[in-house]
Amino acid sequence: MTPAKRATFLAERRLGIGGSDAASLFSIGYGCARRLFYDKTNTPQDYPDKTTTAMRLGILLESFFANEYAARTGHTIHLASRAIHAEHPELGVNIDRIITDPMRAYGDDGVLEVKAHGIRMFLDAKREGIKEDYILQLQWGMLVTGLKWGAFAIGCRDSGEMLEPWVIERDEEMCQSLETAGVEFWAAMKRGEIPDALEVNDRRCQTCSWRKTCQGAALIQIDGEPMERDESMAGLIAEYIALDALYCHKLADGSRGTEADMALEEVKARIRDAMGDRQGVLSGGHKIT
Repeated sequence: MTPAKRATFLAERRLGIGGSDAASLFSIGYGCARRLFYDKTNTPQDYPDKTTTAMRLGILLESFFANEYAARTGHTIHLASRAIHAEHPELGVNIDRIITDPMRAYGDDGVLEVKAHGIRMFLDAKREGIKEDYILQLQWGMLVTGLKWGAFAIGCRDSGEMLEPWVIERDEEMCQSLETAGVEFWAAMKRGEIPDALEVNDRRCQTCSWRKTCQGAALIQIDGEPMERDESMAGLIAEYIALDALYCHKLADGSRGTEADMALEEVKARIRDAMGDRQGVLSGGHKIT
């Protein structure tokens, strides 16, 4: 996605509620309803979002994993334009792909959500299954498009491995809850009603782009000082997480082995050097102390 297309995409998102916003309506996942309010009302961010290399790679790999999904399943995939709910124009969705399954009834297409995760999130999905916020995102796509089923293609951007596709049927009760929540949120937002804030010790507040605007003096602090955001360390943090996941299996004595320990300690030493005398830093979506 080019910078111009990215800007257009972000502008379109503020015209209504989309699939990536669905979980925030219920304050599930990385966001919350209050964060969603700030986003949709174009409230200036205290700490502007940055498009990281990992994010750009994830966007580039979307097509790769979508094609892998098609090759594994025999389904046909199609690019789709933005869809708008038939009755509520404030509810929209930019879905990754439309799926056609030749084994289903004619015309019964589905929604494909593609995720290109880093190794830690990929392994979490492998162990624990699909997260609730992703389920809500896929159901939102079905709600807006009117389609009856969908699937996930989840790949690892570090290794190229992809999990077996998950197929999920439309849940009418869940879709109705999403529709009600979306319509009510948008109406309240237009009236200027700001949703309640999360508890100040909620870890999501520590990395929120609007944390000062939202929490003000109650912002979580370390030794009386707000945590500094330093994205220059994001690469080191990603490297440590990847190594930690790679060497996650410990030996019988509880150690990881000399090679693993040396690799992890070398990266930790570089992180400590980058930290300097700072007690806490936010970088790459993580808190380092």
